[in-house]
Amino acid sequence: MAAEPVTTQSPNGLTLVVTLHAHAGQEPGLRAYEKQAMAVLREHGGRLDKVIRVEASLDAGPVPHEVHIVWFPSEAHFASYRDDPRLADLAPLRAQAIKATSVLVGREADTYGGA
Repeated sequence: MAAEPVTTQSPNGLTLVVTLHAHAGQEPGLRAYEKQAMAVLREHGGRLDKVIRVEASLDAGPVPHEVHIVWFPSEAHFASYRDDPRLADLAPLRAQAIKATSVLVGREADTYGGA
């Protein structure tokens, strides 16, 4: 199944903020899936810049287990990653471990004088 196209362009590549909600007790499965998916991601020029394990939320609602900051050099690289048949092969492991995922697409911006 082809991935939906991403609708942003940036000369600095494509930055994704990905939230992952693990099924209860499936954190080891999430890590096992992610290790295998990262090998595929790297082959498509992507990199996992940061993983944040969420410990609490100040807002109501579901709390993701992890938040990932992911980068690809272009939309085409991201699309080729999403269409890679090896990800489809990992779908059963992913479904067992991950209850929900959201992907926000953007680009890096000014840090307002922060770091």
